[in-house]
Amino acid sequence: ALPAALSYQDNGILFLSSASTDTQMAQLDSPLTFQLSSPDSRLAEQMADYIISRRFNNMLVLFSRDRKSENFVEFLQKSIQRSSTSIVIHQQSVPNRYLRGGDWSDFDTTSIIASLTKAANEKKIDSVLIVSDMTTTATLIKGSKDFDFKLPFIVMPATSTERFISVVGESGVGVVMPTSVDQSTPHFKQFSKRFVKYTKGAYPDASAALGYDSVYLLNEAMEKANSSKPLHLSLTLQYTMPPWTGASGTFGFLENGANNHRKYFFTRLVRTDSGGLEFRPEDNAKE
Repeated sequence: ALPAALSYQDNGILFLSSASTDTQMAQLDSPLTFQLSSPDSRLAEQMADYIISRRFNNMLVLFSRDRKSENFVEFLQKSIQRSSTSIVIHQQSVPNRYLRGGDWSDFDTTSIIASLTKAANEKKIDSVLIVSDMTTTATLIKGSKDFDFKLPFIVMPATSTERFISVVGESGVGVVMPTSVDQSTPHFKQFSKRFVKYTKGAYPDASAALGYDSVYLLNEAMEKANSSKPLHLSLTLQYTMPPWTGASGTFGFLENGANNHRKYFFTRLVRTDSGGLEFRPEDNAKE
């Protein structure tokens, strides 16, 4: 999304990024760029609160060696240090899949899981957070089950939870994932009902709700501004339009274009009574 934002900025086009959480988006100093999702720094703060609330004391963070993942781990470390002095975060990077032709070999996976198991035993790890892309995350979780690894996993938000479930399968039962969409709200339920009807049975995820909201948010801004000019819309979104609530949540923007109202909800992957798999709010995630 960052290259797209730069291109839109150069061409004077308003850019509403529905899914990007890259903190550098807010540093572009562009009046035309808006993030509908909160930046990673905000997620890190809420992740730290979750870790503290669950009384994890010795966490291992597995992360990919890319800018975005490394930045998130740094944000998380600082957020935990501000709130708790007793929690220890151990960091371990994983090999870049894309430097290996797009996938790991069985040897790569086995080596990573063996290292994970060793670290868990030697450092008395009580939980594991994976900060990486969906495919890497699913590969690590599935590989860990082959080694009978039993510690709880926390993963980063997926734009498509259904796709994540299809990749990780039964190995993912118990995995905790934050999501930016509260599916219990009337706004989401109304949107979901229409979505299921028009897609003939498909259930909407966070990406669908955010995409839907981006269109209606833009329409609301055009009506408030009585204009479709990018700069007029930008000023309206930032200064004159009150917070607007849609299917995915509430939107209200800071001067840097970041959404000031985004909150994350923690969900757990469980088996349903019908034998399927789905993420449910963690407090209600009973198998």
